Amino acid sequence: ASEPKDQIFLTAVSAVEQLRSLQKLLKMATLYSKSVTLARAHLGSSVLIV
Repeated sequence: ASEPKDQIFLTAVSAVEQLRSLQKLLKMATLYSKSVTLARAHLGSSVLIV
């Protein structure tokens, strides 16, 4: 039987890990959108990239 303190600690650790992975996803999404914006700027507004 694990103590409540241990359970709280484990919950906090998993929450932190989830936050970190979310931050990584956000960074990747931001970089992706930036690169798409740059590509659009280079190719011109007449060419659309999906």
